[in-house]
Amino acid sequence: MQQVWHTTSWLSDSHSLECRAAGCACRFVAPDRIALATPGEVAVDCPRRLPADDPLRRTDRLLRVADAHWTVSARRAAAAFPHGGGSGAVAAGLRAGDLVLLTAAAPPLVARGTIRQEVPDLAAGAGGSPDVATSWIRIKVVHHRTGTPFAGVRLTLEPEGGQGHAYRTRADGAVELLQIEPGRYHVRCDLDGATLQRTLGFVAMGREAAAGDDAAAEDARSGSLSLPRMAEAEWLARVRPYRVRRGDTLERIAGQAGLTWQELAQFNWGTRRAGEVNACLRDTVGCTARSADGYRYEFGDDDVPGVLHIPEAWEVRDLQTDREHVVRVSLAAGVLLSLENQDDLRIPEAAYEVRLADGETRTGRLGRSGLARLDDPAPGPVEVCYPDLDDVEAKSLAACARRAFDARDPGEIFRVLKHSREMIRATIAAYDTWFNDYTGGGLLADIEQEFADPDDRETVDALLRIAHVHPDPAEEEDIFAEAEA
Repeated sequence: MQQVWHTTSWLSDSHSLECRAAGCACRFVAPDRIALATPGEVAVDCPRRLPADDPLRRTDRLLRVADAHWTVSARRAAAAFPHGGGSGAVAAGLRAGDLVLLTAAAPPLVARGTIRQEVPDLAAGAGGSPDVATSWIRIKVVHHRTGTPFAGVRLTLEPEGGQGHAYRTRADGAVELLQIEPGRYHVRCDLDGATLQRTLGFVAMGREAAAGDDAAAEDARSGSLSLPRMAEAEWLARVRPYRVRRGDTLERIAGQAGLTWQELAQFNWGTRRAGEVNACLRDTVGCTARSADGYRYEFGDDDVPGVLHIPEAWEVRDLQTDREHVVRVSLAAGVLLSLENQDDLRIPEAAYEVRLADGETRTGRLGRSGLARLDDPAPGPVEVCYPDLDDVEAKSLAACARRAFDARDPGEIFRVLKHSREMIRATIAAYDTWFNDYTGGGLLADIEQEFADPDDRETVDALLRIAHVHPDPAEEEDIFAEAEA
């Protein structure tokens, strides 16, 4: 592929492109691309650095048509420019010295300021140079509902009968090839190293830009480097959710998908370590059942969210040149809700209200493990509210009480029983429903069994009677009257 503008040395027809400065940002410049960086990131004598005064006045055009890599510092600087960092504002920033433009292309044949070879006009068609291809293709990755573009997505573009090259989508979600031979292209995303949190799920191919939309057509033709609201991801795949069932194993699920259990675990949780995978079964799948030895979590029919994600490689073939092809995607991972108290104990079955970035509101209830997953959210921040705070507090106290029995800590039980009468009763109900796996008899029975010390038992009995929940109702009123007096 040929660049539209080939310049690293403005007035020289031979110049080395090798930069010997350590840490120079020119290392980010891939073949057939440009890069934008801040002055502090580029060596003063870097041969790929374009002069700020731009004597040939082609910087604006280069910004519109070239596929650019932005360093993090350059993106932050451009975000403060007028109009969100449009190509005109970026060109002004280059002339002011706030940004530096780098290129990987070979230098032009220039002598005494005169260009020996004119750059063909992309719209010239047959009027351009006959030996230079003038077709183009653009692949754009956007959210299927909001249109939010995704930057950083790995795509390999391969001409029919030719060799493919890897690219990443830029800030507007696009990968664009210019001055190419007309024909068809195949596009794919290789899943080496892919993880669910950084993967987009393919939804559908969208329509190309409407020919009658002048503004859209101009933006599509110019490849503007404006910085819209965007999201980031790395991989694109066909992601299939699998609902786990009792008796399932990672090995069985992975084998049915043509994967090893290690590959399936790596994609879902970014780890292959057995201990970390076991923790993920509890913390993301919501498993509560354990194996007979008590060490491993097992899948169950009632697990919430109870879902594994199975990736399949994505590819689309025979995309015509001279068009923009829109790939519509979703956030494959969704959003995982998790509610814990100050002691990192999960709160089960709490009601929630969620407001997504596009204004959509969802309501629901967490699972037994204190988890829930929101599928297909809009990219952006999520606001979560748990409206029934009394219910959350009662379940939190019940979780603390359950842990106190394992730790043989009477002080924790005393703290729980010092709450109001209504809260203690709600806590007992929550314990008996969600945490009754110590003796199986409920909170009061567990207290009866575990508190053998006479002083501790006397304190607990008094607290229970004050709350009108003592096992012996005949003694309850006398104790309560004494306490009130």
